[in-house]
Amino acid sequence: GGGGGGAAARTPQPPPSTPPLMSRDEMAAAASRGLAGGETPVDAGILSEMLSASDSQLGSLRSALAGVEKALRAEAIQNQRIRLAMDKAKKMARYAEADRIAAERRAEQDRLEREGEGR
Repeated sequence: GGGGGGAAARTPQPPPSTPPLMSRDEMAAAASRGLAGGETPVDAGILSEMLSASDSQLGSLRSALAGVEKALRAEAIQNQRIRLAMDKAKKMARYAEADRIAAERRAEQDRLEREGEGR
């Protein structure tokens, strides 16, 4: 009979002892299941790869964080300088307005005195 022909037509599968390669997310999921006491044991080599990748990622993130913190400090200093400059500009504008009003009053006083002398 022809009963054995169907098995030969299927794609060959790896033997069960060879696990398929896992993505980083799949490795993390497997590790969390294994670390949480789940049914899937995690290979020490996979954990070692994951630890190495995690250490590398931590280093990259720390470097990025240091750069962001430096930029944050610089921006905070710049922001404070702008605020001080705005306060100074407002104060100078108030002084200029007060000087203008005082000059108008002096001019009015001088005009009144001249008119009084002219009579």
